[in-house]
Amino acid sequence: MTADGAMITNYAAATGYWGLAGGDYAKRYTVSYNATAGVLISCPVIGVTKIVTPTMLAASQTATYTVCVVNNALNATAWNLVVSDKLPDNMGWVNASLATWAGAGSAWDLSDSGNGTTWAASPTQPPAGQTSPFFLRWTIDKLGPNRSACVSFRMTVL
Repeated sequence: MTADGAMITNYAAATGYWGLAGGDYAKRYTVSYNATAGVLISCPVIGVTKIVTPTMLAASQTATYTVCVVNNALNATAWNLVVSDKLPDNMGWVNASLATWAGAGSAWDLSDSGNGTTWAASPTQPPAGQTSPFFLRWTIDKLGPNRSACVSFRMTVL
């Protein structure tokens, strides 16, 4: 796959002969024409990170997870991104802890699943105390070039 920002150039050449017909044909002239056309490649370049704070917990303590998606493309907008996350085992969802951020004109939509294959649209928050296996999936309608979007939530060690 060609990288974002690469230039692909196509070259075309034409050669023709011009001269007098008959015996004077040997007095011909060669004429050449060249043309180029360039195409700038523009495609989304998506990266994702997930961090947790703090990184060391005891039973009944709470951690905050943050998942960020960034489009590092020079010109291309990414459309209909899907971010899936299996929540950690031995942890429970903290009620009303979901927070999202997306650039202007973009929006996150949440769905959840108990098996990672059947997805149900969720209200603004998953159910309190949800334990594993539990999967979250977010879709973001668009993410412009050099833009990011993040989602964070809290989980408690059981």
